[in-house]
Amino acid sequence: MGLGDIVARGARIAAISAQIAILREKISKARSVKTELKNSDTALNNTLMQWTSRYNAFQSSPMSEIVVPDKFEGVSAEKIRTRLPVAIEQMTATQSSTESVQSEISEQITKLDTYIAELEEKIAALRSEMAAI
Repeated sequence: MGLGDIVARGARIAAISAQIAILREKISKARSVKTELKNSDTALNNTLMQWTSRYNAFQSSPMSEIVVPDKFEGVSAEKIRTRLPVAIEQMTATQSSTESVQSEISEQITKLDTYIAELEEKIAALRSEMAAI
């Protein structure tokens, strides 16, 4: 093995090392995005659980009927009776949309896991190639 071969081998190893560094950086960014997505999913899930818990508590309380017979409620009961169903409908629609977003987040996390695995396979192949030099 001559000097030219050694220089060529060193250059090839350096090129492979540079490729591995680029792939590692991509993996790092993908993992960072995955962590952010998981944090967002957790925050959405916590909010949904709170809303569901409060909604269920409201539904099982005497206040869910809005107008309680034989009690003085004044004009407030009628205002609440007209506004509450609209508010609950909007909140339920928001809950449904949030669940849809959570599903999309889960799908993106799965795609990131696949992407990370592919990058790790490329790194393993490059390391094998470098070891063979």
